[in-house]
Amino acid sequence: MSGLRIVLLEDNANDAELIQEFLQADHLCCEIVRVQSRADFEAALKTVGIDLILADYKLPAFDGLSALEVTLRERPEVPFILVSGTLGEELAVEALKSGATDFVLKTRLSRLVPAVRRALREASERAERKNVEQALHRSEMYLAEAQRLSHTGSFGWNPSSGDIYWSDETYRIFELDAAIKPTVQAIIERTHPDDRVRVQQIIDRAASERKAFTVEHRLLMADASIKYVRAVAHGVSGSDPDRYRFVGAVMDITERKRTEQTLLERESKIRRLVDANIIGIIVWNFDGEILEANDAFLRIVGYEREDIGSGRVGWRDLTPQEWLPRSERALVEAGQTGRAQPYEKEYIRRDGSRVPVMVGLATFDASGTEGVAFVVDLTERKRAETEAHESELRYREVQREAGAREPRRDHGPTHGLDRS
Repeated sequence: MSGLRIVLLEDNANDAELIQEFLQADHLCCEIVRVQSRADFEAALKTVGIDLILADYKLPAFDGLSALEVTLRERPEVPFILVSGTLGEELAVEALKSGATDFVLKTRLSRLVPAVRRALREASERAERKNVEQALHRSEMYLAEAQRLSHTGSFGWNPSSGDIYWSDETYRIFELDAAIKPTVQAIIERTHPDDRVRVQQIIDRAASERKAFTVEHRLLMADASIKYVRAVAHGVSGSDPDRYRFVGAVMDITERKRTEQTLLERESKIRRLVDANIIGIIVWNFDGEILEANDAFLRIVGYEREDIGSGRVGWRDLTPQEWLPRSERALVEAGQTGRAQPYEKEYIRRDGSRVPVMVGLATFDASGTEGVAFVVDLTERKRAETEAHESELRYREVQREAGAREPRRDHGPTHGLDRS
């Protein structure tokens, strides 16, 4: 030991010198701050890095037990040893009960160094235990916060005794009071009625076979809402079969399930749209190839699937020359922004005829070299527009012809009288 900082409450200079000699004789290098009054003692306690307090029991205006009281209040981690020539057995016991680390009589200072070494060792062990406890507390706090943020609780289950341990987050997931002792029956009761038989079977099989298990199921909450959970557990065995237990985690996967359901619904709608053969859909690349096409697109252009899939016919081959510049502008727009506004163009059908279409483009792969196009056949709309236009023309022609056939009527002034 070296470099100890010791506060010495002692009014006798000779005794203070003798104490320092005993410490140095045993190679305890130390710096001693000697004080004689309460005010000086309290001021010394505020010094950083104090390792030990040695205090005489009886001083003219202060005493060792009062000094002990102040120490326990201000610096409880610092070991406190009473060193006195008048300390009786009863006072010594009282001091130890009050919190003193040890006591040494001045008539037996040979005990001082062993007492100091023991006090310092115990203080070091207490500090180490405190550090470990603080580290454990921090770890538990971080774990609890991580569980809360990830909606993942932990649990332990001894199938022999039925004892179950739940973390705080597990209680929150099941929405049960932490004062309630968790049981298998409580889990089954919280499980959705349609899932209870399956969950009970998994629990029973795990208890009998003692094998790891994973289960996803629904919980029916007190407010009638549904929650989805996933539990994963593995066994931990010891020498005592009755101490076999499962340790695992339970995750609230409600949001994930809802997202999956939303995606499935969207996929179903898209699939119905594709299967309905109302809108033509192709997967294309900037090289001009059509990589995939649905039946509606094949019907629009009049080609067979093997013609498109073989690469013999690309989207540029289907586009008339006068429409290529417009198509190229749409490709540039899709490459820059990820999509292109729908525009009208024409495709050349297999029989050489042309079909008017509305085309919308979007890129979808990470490199931006491939995309999807949605193609709507405008033939019926164009035919309807043409018929409406022709009908309008016929109507106007009829109006002109009717106006030409109507006789002229003269309503001018009369210049004579009927004399008959």
